Amino acid sequence: IVIAGSAAAADSGVSGITLTAGRTDAADGSGSEDLKSAPLKTSGDLKRRMQSMGLTLEEGTALMAAGHLGVRQVSRDGYTGSATTNPGKLTDEYFRILLKEKWEPFTAWNGQAQYKAAGKDLYVLSDDVLLLKDNTLKKLVTLFSTNEVRLQSAFVSAWGKLMDAGRQHPATISAQYVTASSP
Repeated sequence: IVIAGSAAAADSGVSGITLTAGRTDAADGSGSEDLKSAPLKTSGDLKRRMQSMGLTLEEGTALMAAGHLGVRQVSRDGYTGSATTNPGKLTDEYFRILLKEKWEPFTAWNGQAQYKAAGKDLYVLSDDVLLLKDNTLKKLVTLFSTNEVRLQSAFVSAWGKLMDAGRQHPATISAQYVTASSP
C-alpha cells in the first residue's frame, strides 16, 4: 500500500513524498473489523475523525482532496463522478470548486447519497460538504483554494503520518532487542 500509494501521489503531481517502510499489519487480518468508519453527520464528527488519525485539521483537510483522485464508479465504491475537471491531479481545483459551486443532494443509481454541482457533472460526498459547514475547516478550504504549495505540504505531512501510523521505528525495535538480550 505504501509503495503504490506513494507512486500514485507522485503521479498526481505531489512532490516531496518520502517512501517509508510503513507499518506492519496483522497477518491474520485481526483489527480490520474496526477500519470501516461510522458515517459522519456533522463537521465536528469530521474534525474528530481527522484528529483520531493523528492529523492536524490542516493535514486532514488536505487529505480530503486525495479522495477525489480519479473518477468514482458506482460499481467500485457506490458513488459516481468526479469533483474536478482534472481528476488525475492533486491541485487546488478541488477546493476552488468546492467553494464556488452550489451543491445539491444527488442519489447515485444504487441509492448512495452524494452531492452534485447545480447544472454540472461535478460530484462530491457528504464529507466534502461538511468542510463548508465549519468556520475553521472552511478557512482551510479557502486557504488551499489559493495556495497549492501549502496544500501539497500539508498533504505530504498527512501522508507520512498515515503511512507510519503504529509502526515501530528501527531504533525502538533495536533498543528492545539489545535490552532483552543484555544480562
